[in-house]
Order: sequence, then structure tokens, then C-alpha cells
Amino acid sequence: MSNNQLRQGRVLAFILLIALIGTACTGRFPGRLGGKGKQEVETIALPTTPPEATETVEAPVAEESEQERVARATRPRRVLGTTAGGTTVSQTESGLPIADIWPADQDRVGISANEIKLCMHAAFLLGPVFDNHPDDERVYWDAVNAAGGVHGRKVSIQFTDDQYVASGTTAALNQCKQSNPFLYMGGVGFDQAPAGRDWAETNKLPYLYNLAVEASNLKYSWSFLPSIEKNGRLLGEFVGSRFQGKTVGVIYVNSDNWRAGYKEFQAAIVKDGMSVKRAEPISSNNHPDFGSIIFNMQRDGVDLVLAYINALALNRFIVQADGQSYHPVILSPDGFDLVPDVVGNGPDGDGIDHMARFPGIYAAWVSPAYEIGPPNEKARPSVPWYSEMEAMKSAYKTYRPNKTPNDVDFMFWLYMKTVHQMLIDCSKDCSRNILAGLMLTGYKTNILDCPIDFSMGGGRVGGHYHNIYKSEPVGNRSFWRQIETCKKEF
Repeated sequence: MSNNQLRQGRVLAFILLIALIGTACTGRFPGRLGGKGKQEVETIALPTTPPEATETVEAPVAEESEQERVARATRPRRVLGTTAGGTTVSQTESGLPIADIWPADQDRVGISANEIKLCMHAAFLLGPVFDNHPDDERVYWDAVNAAGGVHGRKVSIQFTDDQYVASGTTAALNQCKQSNPFLYMGGVGFDQAPAGRDWAETNKLPYLYNLAVEASNLKYSWSFLPSIEKNGRLLGEFVGSRFQGKTVGVIYVNSDNWRAGYKEFQAAIVKDGMSVKRAEPISSNNHPDFGSIIFNMQRDGVDLVLAYINALALNRFIVQADGQSYHPVILSPDGFDLVPDVVGNGPDGDGIDHMARFPGIYAAWVSPAYEIGPPNEKARPSVPWYSEMEAMKSAYKTYRPNKTPNDVDFMFWLYMKTVHQMLIDCSKDCSRNILAGLMLTGYKTNILDCPIDFSMGGGRVGGHYHNIYKSEPVGNRSFWRQIETCKKEF
């Protein structure tokens, strides 16, 4: 065989390998090193054909160890570009993008031939309120491991308690660090996510965070979810499209982690010819009493309230407003309906479904509503994510039989499903630098067909879409119904 035929054969084999990778994975890493966002990066396209062979690729030998094989497969061959922050992304022999963030001795910490270790902080102090326990959130990975794991590796996940406060996040992540996981993740919390990012940037460790205010100069932190600014803007556009003529009031936490959402909401409704009649700042989500705020809203004729506060504070506001016979339309950035005092069906509740007395409570969230509904509701199978809810319930029957899964469990389930897909797309040779390379080159996947696209967020933020829920009373309690799906704007 001639040298030219050999070269053509190698190129054809490489193209087939790339095609097989693309066929096997629903996630993708197309396009470019970023896009619009706070951290601008050079938009350098990944090559659609393999680079010309300028050196002989050594074939693996029988005695090659796993460590040697990975080192060979992930060796950078061609520089694709450099971000504005100075991170260089190259292409490996296997065709995957790889960043130069972590040195070799830190690149594959927490990942071995047999295991991938993850750690996630979340508000487990409030487990009884949200009917949530760490063992509930291991169910997804129990099912994955029973099916063979990720590229033959079993996934172990540790959960630590951030107590739903920023200061608790640092302690929770320090606890995670003791077990040397491959990847760190954050649960829900507008205050917790920025604290987690700060910790990750200081400790130089990979971190997936939840909804948070936009930030520049991040190197170690990424998010599947929209920013607080996008959340507030979407809620404002929704109000402008649905509630013309309403008198608008706002309650917001007066801190950097929350204020930006309110400001974007305000700017959005102004574009639609509306304005905020009354704005009530509170110093923290621990605000003990909303009585005077409710009085002021009633006096000013406010019949639509944006409550840019967390789920527990919203709980107190709804109960107090109901008690003062004040029933405006309410909008929330939090898609939770399990706080017992609100739905009235928990051990700490008063037996009253306070949500039912309002003309509508709306929430914008990234995952679809867990439409639990009454057991005899015939429309449920028509919900596009019905099969996913059934898959989750089946897994809980096997691995957590005494727990009835709820909307919080469904959010965790979908979050873990997205992480699972990312680990698959990271390949058998996965490392922290390859994960970073995927995102910095515009990684794309989805949450139940709602796109995640890092090319739209500077290689740092992949979430740009929301779902809108509306509360509806059914029997003796209220449930969410999803009225808008996968919306980037209105």
C-alpha cells in the first residue's frame, strides 16, 4: 500500500470516529469558543475535518496502561484558540476540545477507570419543608449505575448541606473538597450560587452553579441555567405580553444577588408601556413580617406583585396576604409549590390551600413542571415529559420505595440527567480540561428538548430558556400547570 493510500485511510478512519461519536451522543460541541456574554472569547470554529497528519500517530501497544492510553488520546495536537481570559483550547488526538486550565496532576482527580466522584451542595437543612433528603437525589445515579454507569464507570455522589445561605455554601464546598471529587455542583439558591463561584475561583476547582447574577472573568465556573438578569427580563416580558392594564408592585431582596433581576424586570415592562407603581425592598429573605408591605400595596391599588424573594419568604407573603384579604396576581422566580403552609397539606400546615385564593401565582423556572395532579387526571399522558416522570417514579419504586417523588425531586432528576449526558459526551477519556473545552467551544445539549447552548453564553452559561407555571387548585390543594414551554423571550 502506498504512503498516499495509508494517509487517506487514516483520514477516513478519523472521520468515521467523529461520526460515531456524534451519533452516540445527543449533546454536541459545535461551532466556536464562546459568543455573546459577560466574558467575551474569540469565536474560533472547530474544524469540520480532521487536521492534516503532520506526524505519525503511534499505535497503542499491548502493554499500554490505562494512564498511558488516556495521556496519548488526550494529547493536544492543534490549538483552536484562546479565550479573552487566557485559556487556550486545543484539539486532542481523539477530536475532542481540551482546555489548558488544570495541570496533569489535577486534571483527572476524582475520575478513575472504575469511578467518577461528584459532590453537590444543597439546602438539606430544609429537607422536611421541601420533603427532600440526600438519599432521594441519589436515585438517578443508582439507576445509571445499575445500567452500567458512564463508560463503564460507576458514579458516586456526595451531598453536603449549605443550609440555604451563602455562608453555608463555603462550608459545604470545603466538606466536598475533603473527598476530592471530579466535579463540584451547586443546588438552588440565588445567594448560594455566587458564593459557590467565589469559592471555586479561589480554589481553582470545576464548579457547576445554579441561577446567579452575571459575572465576568470566571475561569473555573459554568452554568446550565439562565442568569438572574435573564430570569427577571423574561418575567417582565411575560407581564408585558399578558397583563397590560395591571398596576405593578415589586418586593425584592435589596442585595447584589437579587436586585439585578428586579431591575431587568422593571426595564422590560417599561418597554411595554408599563411601570412599577410601588417597590418594596427587604434586607434579606428572613424578613419576618410582610404586613405593612401588604397594606401599602393594597392602598396603592397594586393588583400584580413580582415577589423577587426566595420560596420560604414567598410562603410567608402568600399566607399573610391571604390573611389580609389581599389577592393580587403573583409572579415568582422560584418554581416550588411544596412549602406546607402554602399548600396546606404538610405536618406544619394549617390545612388551608392559601394559593387557591389568588387569581394566579406564576413562576418561571428552567425545568418543566412536575404536574403531579390528582390520580385520575386523564390528560397527564399528553404532557411531553410524561415518560420522564414515569421513568423517575419507576426508579424511586426500586431504590427509594417509601418516598413519593415530588417536584423538587424532578428538578434534581433532570439536573443529574443533564450532567449524565455531559459526562457521556466527555468520552471515555474524560478529564476536567476536556469538560472545560467542551463548554468553551459551545457545547450543546438539552433538558427535555429545551436547548442548552454554551455558544450563546460566552462558553460559560448554557441556559437561556424558561418554562412558565401557573398555580391551579385541584381538590384540597393547588398544583402547577405549565402554560409556556422553553421560552427565551416574549
